[in-house]
Amino acid sequence: MTLAGCQGQAPVVPKTPGAPAAALPAVESSDVIKADQGGAITLNDGARLAIPPGALAADTKVTFGPGRIAPIVPVPRALLGRGYDFALDGGELTGVALLTLPLPADVTSPPYDVAPYLWNGKTWERLNGRMAAGGIQFGANRPGVYALLGQWSLADAVVDLARPEATPGQQTAPLVTTGQYRYAALPMQQDGYVQARLTLKQDTSGGAGRVIGDETLDRTVDEAQLLFKPDPAQSQGAIDFSHTFQLAPGALELNPGETTRFYTVLTVTDSAAPTRRLSNGVEYTQLLPIQAVGRAIVRPKLAVEGGQDLRWRIQRDGQPFAFERAAATELPFEPFLAQGGLGDYRFTLETQRNGDWVTVSNDVNIKLTVPTTATPPGELAAAPGGTPGVPVTPAPGTGEPVPVGTPPSPPTRRPTPGNGAGVEPSATPTAAAVAAVATATRTRTAAESVFWADRYNLASGECTNLHWDLQGVDKIYLDDVGVTGNDTQEKCPKQTTTYTLRSISSTGTQDRSVTIVVGAGADVGVEFTTDTNEVVVGQCATLRWRAVNVREVYLGTQGVRGEYSKPVCPQADTTYELRVVNMDGSTTTKKQFIKVVSADTPIIRFWAEQYSLPSGACTILNWNVQNVQKVFLNGQGVSSPGATTVCPNADEVFTLKVIAHSGEAVEREISLWVNPLVEPTEIIARGIVQQVNQTPDADPTQPDDQGGYQLTVDGIKTLFPSTPGWGQMVVYLRVPQTDTAASANPDAAVDWPITPGQTVEFRAFCEGANCYVRTDQGSYLHLRSQ
Repeated sequence: MTLAGCQGQAPVVPKTPGAPAAALPAVESSDVIKADQGGAITLNDGARLAIPPGALAADTKVTFGPGRIAPIVPVPRALLGRGYDFALDGGELTGVALLTLPLPADVTSPPYDVAPYLWNGKTWERLNGRMAAGGIQFGANRPGVYALLGQWSLADAVVDLARPEATPGQQTAPLVTTGQYRYAALPMQQDGYVQARLTLKQDTSGGAGRVIGDETLDRTVDEAQLLFKPDPAQSQGAIDFSHTFQLAPGALELNPGETTRFYTVLTVTDSAAPTRRLSNGVEYTQLLPIQAVGRAIVRPKLAVEGGQDLRWRIQRDGQPFAFERAAATELPFEPFLAQGGLGDYRFTLETQRNGDWVTVSNDVNIKLTVPTTATPPGELAAAPGGTPGVPVTPAPGTGEPVPVGTPPSPPTRRPTPGNGAGVEPSATPTAAAVAAVATATRTRTAAESVFWADRYNLASGECTNLHWDLQGVDKIYLDDVGVTGNDTQEKCPKQTTTYTLRSISSTGTQDRSVTIVVGAGADVGVEFTTDTNEVVVGQCATLRWRAVNVREVYLGTQGVRGEYSKPVCPQADTTYELRVVNMDGSTTTKKQFIKVVSADTPIIRFWAEQYSLPSGACTILNWNVQNVQKVFLNGQGVSSPGATTVCPNADEVFTLKVIAHSGEAVEREISLWVNPLVEPTEIIARGIVQQVNQTPDADPTQPDDQGGYQLTVDGIKTLFPSTPGWGQMVVYLRVPQTDTAASANPDAAVDWPITPGQTVEFRAFCEGANCYVRTDQGSYLHLRSQ
């Protein structure tokens, strides 16, 4: 092979002096070496193992040769040559053996950075070595698999992966890889080009796959071939590149709402030891983009249809209107328009998590109104320059398009709690006088998207992405460096770091801060949660776990990945045990108990859109019950699922009463607070849960002595402007284990379990960004509808 960086001359590899190559073994060789004399084993490729006198505890059979099972190629370096297995049969190495491994053909040092490595069963450990005749010589104080690893030292590359926000309704999610390839000597070329391969990896291992390159842990999702063209007149240079991978929702075996992680690997065939580099990792949540096509709302087809509990949620004028199972990929919307009449309709897709329905799509709004010009029957006016099938409607009497997504006007009277949304249907116009407006909107609102991070607690060496989105300001600085109003930056802090985003406008200067915690305090070794602790017999729950910086993970007796989820369908009350073997050999055990109830046991979900209200404000009560005969709200019969708008004038308690098939009456209560007195150290707010971390155990073998949980909540919006010292920021909300265990109480002040991505409302006492739920002093933590 000819290397352009070596002026066209192939490097010469000297032969190891000693016995003639033909007389030496070509494969594994064994010999009994006496402890007091020492000895050596030499192979015909130049590999040699020498054991000096006194290095063995006793006379021992020593085996040396090419590894019988080749270890997985490590990332990001390249394997040079073969691995060699050094083994002892019954003896003990008390001293240091001397190993010499040959350099492969066409590889010399320099221009290659070559070093010996030991395979420890999970990754490669670098050792100290020195150049010898035709190879690298180093000491080995234990048996194992050894190899030479390295790379061409005259080239390097940087790779960055980002996930731009998709356009609402966009049918694929973009993952953009950018980077730069740099060389200090002309790389190996083919027809004037340097060939490279960009691989998109889905990391399902919790990070371990990135270390060992195991395809079962790091699945290849997509690949792209790149061609770099160096300037032949320049011996050194830099080449910028970019590539966008498009992820289709149905291409991944992910449940809607589930999150996975991606990164890319760049491999440049620029020498005998290719340059190989990893990008940062980005998280991807499986959301289903929906859009209006013709006279139906359409969702993507999933990789596995039928295995998800999906439903359509339809709202009219901001109030719950109807729910429909999403077994098919299309939902005709005309029947709902005909039933509800004139108004604004919002369609979203939901799935069940933690026993509640959460949104896993963008919104599509349909506005039903009487146009100034009659629309022919069966036709929809196409939006100028818009997507086919997305119509536009003039506002009555103006001829201008009607804005979509305008919040409904506050109610002028207090609706009576009852069945449905509490909205009187309008008369249904004829098809000749009806047109519809369909637009897609962002799922994450601007109020929740000022300055936030993907993760706020990192183990040493991990990274996170900072995001910000500010409008209507003159200048923006991230830690005194000018930035644009909407951007993303990856940060890999070595220690706990606070990042400050400063905005300057005509109204003044405002600072927003995000703190990323790094180290033992944030490095939670084991997380083990379930989306529900109660199921009806025949139904399933999902176990989720994450273990970092550990050696082995077992669910029961079965070895599992470090970060994964698994559906379980117990037939009786079951305790699931997650056992983790730490790097020092100690074990940590976590348990999750799932209670199984009979098919006739009532299952009751009862929640509010907002729990603390200013005077004159309204909220929506929602309920969803199963396995009951009758349902009553404050004594009035209602159907399920259902919702109603209430506008309390003072603190008020609402009671949902169900009659089970056995005749037993069961009640749930919701307390609404009007103009609560807020202490200076208190906050009443809503936000989005980004992380749920367990605090360290007092005794890892006991499942019930845990200090509790820490919820990282961002997109904070205070519900009472008079609360001092609070704006949009991040809080770390600590929830005692006693309160999460008490959540089985129907009237508990803490909803549990809570998982990332959910919207919560809480009242807590705070010390800076650290807030504490103290239910004995009036605090609460409740799930809110998305």
